Amino acid sequence: MSIDLSSVSVIEAIGVDEVRRLLDDLAPDVVFANADEARSMGVKESIGGAMTIVKAGAGPVTVFSEDAAPIEIPAQLVASVADTTGGGDAFAAGVLTHRAWRTEPETACVAGHAAASAMLSARGRVG
Repeated sequence: MSIDLSSVSVIEAIGVDEVRRLLDDLAPDVVFANADEARSMGVKESIGGAMTIVKAGAGPVTVFSEDAAPIEIPAQLVASVADTTGGGDAFAAGVLTHRAWRTEPETACVAGHAAASAMLSARGRVG
């Protein structure tokens, strides 16, 4: 199971401790967060044992796992982007559809960046 933290306002409304409790109860395999959500949650390590992937827009993602040091994977450069809506979702889809995302998070994130780049590049061409 994967969960995207999705909103700083929701985290603030119900509180970090409650979000962490809910995540512990749900026990996802992977948690996605953007940089603002991660900051709000104080992410400096894996959340509740889940692989935790912190997205940073055009910057590198950081992957936190219980059994490994954090790793950063650079994003792919996109020449022209008109709208970033959906970029994070495309990234997560690319990660989760990678054949070995559980054991090869770095290559899965490269696949996620490729999916996001393709979607954002397509958006840049839409008029």
